[in-house]
Amino acid sequence: MAPQRRFLFCFDHHCSLSSLISGLFKMNLPAEIPKPKPLQTEKVPSAMQLGVWHVHYLDESWEAWWHKITTSLQTLQHLTIDLYTLSPIIFPLLCIAIFLKQTKFVLMWFIFNRILFWIEIGLVQGELAMSTIIFHVLGRATLVGTYAALDHWIAQAEDIVSTRLINHFDAMVFKWKARADVRTFQKNSMDADLSGADVWWAYHHILEGCGRIVSIVVQIYCSTAHFSSIPEAIFYTAIFFAKSLVDILLKPSLDKKSWVATSTNSDYNRLHGLRALVSSLGLKQDIVTNGLSGYLEREYRETSMRLRNTSIKHPTTQYMKQGGVSTSIVSELFGELHLFYFFFSALRSPSQFSLTKLIMLEDGGETISCQSRELLANFAFAQKELGSVRRMYELAAKPEVLVDGDVDYSSAASPLGMGLAMRNVSFSYNSDPEDYALRNVSFTIQPGQLVLIVGANGSGKSTLVKLLTRMYDPTSGSVVVDGKDIKDLKKDGLYQATALLPQDAHLYNGMSLAENIGIGDPRPEIVADRERIQAAARKGGAEFIESKYNEVLEPTAPELWDCKCEDSYKCSVCKLYYGYAKSKSLSGGELQRLAASRTFMRMASGNIKLVVADEPSASLDPEAEMKLFDALTSERCGKTMVFVTHRFGHTKHADLILCMKGGQLAEKGTHEELVALDGEYAKMYRTQGDAFS
Repeated sequence: MAPQRRFLFCFDHHCSLSSLISGLFKMNLPAEIPKPKPLQTEKVPSAMQLGVWHVHYLDESWEAWWHKITTSLQTLQHLTIDLYTLSPIIFPLLCIAIFLKQTKFVLMWFIFNRILFWIEIGLVQGELAMSTIIFHVLGRATLVGTYAALDHWIAQAEDIVSTRLINHFDAMVFKWKARADVRTFQKNSMDADLSGADVWWAYHHILEGCGRIVSIVVQIYCSTAHFSSIPEAIFYTAIFFAKSLVDILLKPSLDKKSWVATSTNSDYNRLHGLRALVSSLGLKQDIVTNGLSGYLEREYRETSMRLRNTSIKHPTTQYMKQGGVSTSIVSELFGELHLFYFFFSALRSPSQFSLTKLIMLEDGGETISCQSRELLANFAFAQKELGSVRRMYELAAKPEVLVDGDVDYSSAASPLGMGLAMRNVSFSYNSDPEDYALRNVSFTIQPGQLVLIVGANGSGKSTLVKLLTRMYDPTSGSVVVDGKDIKDLKKDGLYQATALLPQDAHLYNGMSLAENIGIGDPRPEIVADRERIQAAARKGGAEFIESKYNEVLEPTAPELWDCKCEDSYKCSVCKLYYGYAKSKSLSGGELQRLAASRTFMRMASGNIKLVVADEPSASLDPEAEMKLFDALTSERCGKTMVFVTHRFGHTKHADLILCMKGGQLAEKGTHEELVALDGEYAKMYRTQGDAFS
């Protein structure tokens, strides 16, 4: 049986321009959004089984709920100020317009019932008050036209305000993504999914909720025409909130909890695995050529039969059923309280009731009940989405895992190249002392040396490179650059002096092939310098792109498609969709040559003191590999060069060879010295023979 797959749900309920106009909002709230308060004691989650889902959850305390409300208000304050700053005229008008829009159904309902009232009076008295009825009909028609124009304006204003807001917050996220170091990006990977659209929808729900409050207030006021006093109207209206209140207090809901769920049902997990298997284009050839379809169909059918009556519905849906039938009955009875009150009042004072009043109060009450449910939903959604807004505001102040130094690298640079050393370095990717990728590694690289790092797969070669280029900091020990601890140097200066040719080459999305090379030296005037790009392409062996420098192989233009045709291959609209520019690709060798050309472009900047090539020959044939090695070493003057390789054809040219084994430095020295040792290096060298010599 295939290994079980685990499926996880996780939910939790949790750069500003505000300094420009903070005086406009004098709310009694702190100017800065405070950090969430740490829990006094860590609570142990409770557990339950819901169908295929094993759910762990924590109930929210009143203190935590209140803290969440206050922080949401503080986030909302900052967001409101930013919106006003981005659209100082349109935004306030949009808020007013949305509030007015929510009164549409209330006022239309009120006028319609006034028309019914005067018609009923006329039928009873035998004479219709035509002027009054016509006045109300014309008033209703005027409202219809006014609200239609208002809807049209709101749609246009929302486009302007939302676009400005989304662009503003997307720029904040983009800036953080572009500047965050690898370790910080990994630690905060969830923040990479933040979007300006989340911010707009959070505020949109807030505006709709406030508009519904306005609507309810207007409806209560309109209802006073049918009651002897305002308190009676308010009491009658409050009855319609009873059902919503009972639902909140009595009906079970995971929305009130923090929870996480994973599927522990092996059959359900296997079904998901089988669906993914047959849906994979990459595995289609294996399925067809190996005749696996019959086996897969049989396994899917038998697994489905075993699953049978076990619920696979979402945990929130299943948990709602935990309340039982009595809770549902109580909830529905509270929903009918207004009728009991109405009939009791009619029996007490029958002369004050009419058919029009009955229809109006019943219909109006249902509207209020519906509005109250929508109001709660608006604020519930907004509160969850404001958590994302808060995280965006915190991005700018989020500390980087790799703390920047305060020494400019240029002050320590040697004209011969970058001097490097490791002093008893150990490193673990997950801080697990039992899972070290490197252990007690020490060596010294003199400025200007050509160094080769060799070893079997998983021996720690690439990890060594990541520490030398400060993608990560060591768990223990120190990395030394030109006599200074690498942590003391400013990262920007260190990175500007380093050129890295990675093992896995990539195209930069949305950029032409020329820009993919030119960005090696990201100064705008250099990126556009075609002569330098051509020179770098020749050195990197990428002459094949000279005829298509302006071609974008991976276009990133979003495409939307919705066609109602029966045969998409004959539909003219679908043909247009199929005709859109699609992504093209380069072979692995071509990608590697492109990446090498980008590296040569970077080396030509004049700032490079260290060149690191992490197995760049993996996708190259021996001849192309030799040309690349020769081209790189020809640029060696004033640079230290470090090559990671599986192949031993170049080791005779190295000033220093570092032989890694099991995360430790097994041997170091020149080719002749290591062969004479007859150790790990000599064994690997003899295995390969002189294939590349």
